[in-house]
Amino acid sequence: MFGDAKVSVYAVPQIFSLYKVDIAKLLDHVLSQEGELSFDHVLDMIFATKACKASIKAGEKLNYYQMEQLVRDGLTHINSMFVCQHGRPFFIQIDKKQIDGMMDR
Repeated sequence: MFGDAKVSVYAVPQIFSLYKVDIAKLLDHVLSQEGELSFDHVLDMIFATKACKASIKAGEKLNYYQMEQLVRDGLTHINSMFVCQHGRPFFIQIDKKQIDGMMDR
């Protein structure tokens, strides 16, 4: 370390070459953390961010096949986990009264 504002990086874990990671941003985040930070926690943050950025965003148009595939993938790959990494629900339950209200009935 070269003082408070500079860090010298001589090597990075090989996994960072497989998944493009902005090392400067990663170091900023790691250095700003209070307390102990494990490598597993850093990897979890990276994978969660990558998954979020690759996900379908609100308002994005999907065709019928894409919607069907999305639900199929969710049911196949999300075992008993009905929320995304940020805690947003994968499923919601609404009753007939709520549907009627949405249809101005």
